[in-house]
Amino acid sequence: VELLSFVGMGVLCGLLGAFFVYTYEKLVRFRLKYPVLRQSRIGLVTVVAVFTSFAIYLSGPFGRLPLSKEMTKLLNKDALQPNLFQNEIYNLLVFIAVKFVLTIFNVILPIPGGAITPFLVLGAGLGRLFGELFNIDFNTAVIPSGYAVIGAAGLCSGTIR
Repeated sequence: VELLSFVGMGVLCGLLGAFFVYTYEKLVRFRLKYPVLRQSRIGLVTVVAVFTSFAIYLSGPFGRLPLSKEMTKLLNKDALQPNLFQNEIYNLLVFIAVKFVLTIFNVILPIPGGAITPFLVLGAGLGRLFGELFNIDFNTAVIPSGYAVIGAAGLCSGTIR
């Protein structure tokens, strides 16, 4: 049963990676279509930086951690701390939604930056959510951090092609 859930996790991450690539291509074409967005690089970076800082602040204390600490906490067997909500599922949903949107907007910026680490952390969050839901739904003793590893590898391979 767990092997099938790993396959489902891989398919889900692959589809999410394909959606990310599709959205990325559309946003890059949109940015290049309008001369104001193409020429005003400093303004674009400033707007995205303000939006990013605002969204990260609202996403809660877990979303404010550096990527390396977020990854460590997602791969740890313990419960995620600090939290915005009491329910860990809600925290992971908010974390995944905010990180996905922010990763899309930050990758299209005309400045050099890494893309692999945000994909790994986002995939680990998705895998952890999948593992937690699997643990709750089937009432088994599954280790959600194992799903975090599968999710990180699946999403990274789905987006990097």
